[in-house]
Amino acid sequence: MKISKMSCLMIVCITLFCANVTAKVYTECRGDVDALARQCYRYFEDSSSKENPSQECCKVIQGLDVPCVCPYFPKIFQRLLSIKKALAALQFCGNPLAPGTKCSDNTIPPRTGKDRR
Repeated sequence: MKISKMSCLMIVCITLFCANVTAKVYTECRGDVDALARQCYRYFEDSSSKENPSQECCKVIQGLDVPCVCPYFPKIFQRLLSIKKALAALQFCGNPLAPGTKCSDNTIPPRTGKDRR
């Protein structure tokens, strides 16, 4: 599997970010942010093709307290990651954010008719 330069940059950024906040996230939030970076980054990339997350990624997402983790994601990740892809992955894996939830500088929009279950 060929890894793009952007993917490598994102892995480095996420690793550095995780090293700085992992202790705080682990004490305050449920879930494994390091595993999220390892298993799911490619599904959140702005430049990646649209594909459903792997079982490994979904397992991490299902165990993650996403609203608790959201404030720890700075603006730099918003430039590298697609919020639409992240929301789609959360939805696909059964751990969607509720409409109105604030995640960093984003507010989750209301669901449209086709998104509702």
